[in-house]
Amino acid sequence: MNINDIFTEIEYTKERSTRELFELVKQKEKELRVWSEEHSGTKTLREMKYREFNKGLPNKFAHELTPFAYYANTYYGNKPRVRFKPCCGSEQYDGIIANNNEEIFVEVTNAIDGEKWGLQKELLVENGYSPWEYNIHGVEGDKTKRNRSASDIITSNECANHTDVIRNTKQLVKDTANNKCKMSMEQKLPYGKDKTILIVTFDDTGFSENDRSDFVNFKQAEIDSMEHNFIKIILFGWISKKFIPENL
Repeated sequence: MNINDIFTEIEYTKERSTRELFELVKQKEKELRVWSEEHSGTKTLREMKYREFNKGLPNKFAHELTPFAYYANTYYGNKPRVRFKPCCGSEQYDGIIANNNEEIFVEVTNAIDGEKWGLQKELLVENGYSPWEYNIHGVEGDKTKRNRSASDIITSNECANHTDVIRNTKQLVKDTANNKCKMSMEQKLPYGKDKTILIVTFDDTGFSENDRSDFVNFKQAEIDSMEHNFIKIILFGWISKKFIPENL
């Protein structure tokens, strides 16, 4: 199976009901899981897998369409007349919600540490696994060296402190949301005031229910107080596939 056979732009951008959109995402998740397992055996296959995953529609599926579909299912599940249209072109938004004569835009942005994320993917390609529970400090020696290997990536021998992980995740979310809020206030987003919902996704690996409750308080204190032109800002954990808050 070729990953390009899993997605087409026509299929991706088709307008759907809540149920149709969510069922599409669940089906594509299954197909991607099969494709991923087929490309996990050797380093060459893993290189292909992560290269293909991180471009085009597969990348948009993971980072934009999936949160959009889960948002539709979570908040519009019992409203059959509402329609959802994912976007994958040059639009500065990632989806449109059509509710009667009203259109709401949805923008999805990812709160990630890009350098650490890249190093983890290098380890996955080289070794087939990455020490997600450990701290990754960076690269030993010349970062630009063409032939450097995963052994050049420095990891600690101890598990990352959970309190530090939560604190760092909060800071990533706060910085990401704040950047988008500033853009909305500076009118760098083309669709105007109170036209858009912002979804900030974050890595909630290892989060407990107490951590989620703590994030609700964090959102109320740090995110909801930001000045912006969005309708609202919602947080989405991409491991749990849950929103903060869960009820609006």
